Amino acid sequence: MNLTEGSFLCLDIGSSGVHAVATRVCFGRIKTSASAYTESSDLAYAIKTAVDSLEEQIGTRFDKAFVTGNFGQIESKIV
Repeated sequence: MNLTEGSFLCLDIGSSGVHAVATRVCFGRIKTSASAYTESSDLAYAIKTAVDSLEEQIGTRFDKAFVTGNFGQIESKIV
């Protein structure tokens, strides 16, 4: 991954909200970074709200995104 110039987003999706961190890199140095947390039972709304907030704070759209989180209970059924 080339970090000489660009912006990236890290999302941690939980069952009741989204933690997000964004960083903008220019010439190999961190130019801007920001973080946001949105709590909502509607995770699509929480993700969109957090991403929109961070795009506004760092002043650009994201080149790359890294996503982790609790995606709910794993269900498996053998029929």
